[in-house]
Amino acid sequence: MEAQVLLAFALKKDRAWILAHDDYKLTKKELTVFNHCLTRRLKSKPLAYILGEQEFYGLPFKVNKNVLIPRPETEKLVDEIAIPSSVAHNDIIVDVGTGSGAIIISLAKKIKNKNVKYFAIDVSNQALTVAKQNAKLNGVEKNIVFLKGNLLEPIINNLKIKNSELKITANLPYLTPAQIAKEKSIQAEPRLALEGGSDGLKYYRQLAKQLKTIRQAYPHLPISLYCEANPKQMTALKKIFAGAKTKILKDFRCQNRFLLCQF
Repeated sequence: MEAQVLLAFALKKDRAWILAHDDYKLTKKELTVFNHCLTRRLKSKPLAYILGEQEFYGLPFKVNKNVLIPRPETEKLVDEIAIPSSVAHNDIIVDVGTGSGAIIISLAKKIKNKNVKYFAIDVSNQALTVAKQNAKLNGVEKNIVFLKGNLLEPIINNLKIKNSELKITANLPYLTPAQIAKEKSIQAEPRLALEGGSDGLKYYRQLAKQLKTIRQAYPHLPISLYCEANPKQMTALKKIFAGAKTKILKDFRCQNRFLLCQF
């Protein structure tokens, strides 16, 4: 299947065309491009990086070495936020560690409520560049404010809140150095988007401290946090956000993948 996808990419056709034209003879240039793609894939280059794009939530997203490749299990996170936000009046949705922008852009496309405000934050300028390109690609570039900074830092002292609910999506790096070393399939992806310290939860601890600052400034503000992590980290993650009402959500593979915290 991947060979067919790469051949379609080399010929600038779709897979259906490839299957319908099995007698087509490649030109020398097309064969060179195809062989180059095969060589990169055989050296464990992710298919999405070779193609330069990855589908997420039925939408196209440009990806490169500066952003994590969106995973299908994360689509569940979009559903959990989008359905209630479609009927809420003044939600503020903040995507921390936005990467390619897959989550926030999918939300901006799915939610029909025009009163919802969207913010995408990342510490990487390169990632923000990709996210902005994807927002334009999907027609929501005017709906999302992109900010550079560590987690919630860019908005902690700049929130304009009136009768709103703050919803935060956090698919932060949660792998340990040991896990990354064992997984050859992720070696080409940016380590900044993968590694979360010795136990994988370094950035979630930072996020918890920032949330306390926001709570002090807005004691009556309803806050919902949607986290993605390794199923084995859920107990530790609940302790980090102690004091919140928590609920564990399963992904499409029935793994305990998400933690919903309500403050």
